[in-house]
Amino acid sequence: MSDIVQWLKEYSPVVVLLLALGAGLVFILQQTVEKAIGVKMDTYARHLELKLERRSAFMEKLLTDRFIRIADLSTRLEKVMTNINQLKHNHPVPKDFMLNGEIIPLTEIYEDITIHRLILTETFYGLLRKKADLALQAANTNSVEDWGTVTANRMQLDEELRLAVEETFRISEIKA
Repeated sequence: MSDIVQWLKEYSPVVVLLLALGAGLVFILQQTVEKAIGVKMDTYARHLELKLERRSAFMEKLLTDRFIRIADLSTRLEKVMTNINQLKHNHPVPKDFMLNGEIIPLTEIYEDITIHRLILTETFYGLLRKKADLALQAANTNSVEDWGTVTANRMQLDEELRLAVEETFRISEIKA
């Protein structure tokens, strides 16, 4: 305000009016530019937020699918191992378990592990493949010593799988 009074003493009222209009115009332009930049930044931030939400939803679905697939394959492998154990002890197994010396459910498990490799990731693909290989080894085992080795390896693989699932999905942190 003191600047305007000083200008009125030194310059004509028309020059002071033009200076005041120029300052007002600069102020209005500044506000307009700031608002336009703010709107553009808000639009960009919303775009990033939506992109992250879509990515998050995709990751959540992928993790859910991965967990379901791992749990399914692990359960099926356990059933195969149980049936192999029953065969070794001359107990009956389902009719469709073996066909011409081939363990049908194990073949299907190998197929599913390979088909779903991308969803499983290399960690789970490797662990489940080892468990399937161990089931095949168990089917071809005849001695008690070899069966003991298979059992020890099975327990170790089960623990490795449990730890990998915990590391990936943090199941123990989920509270009911």
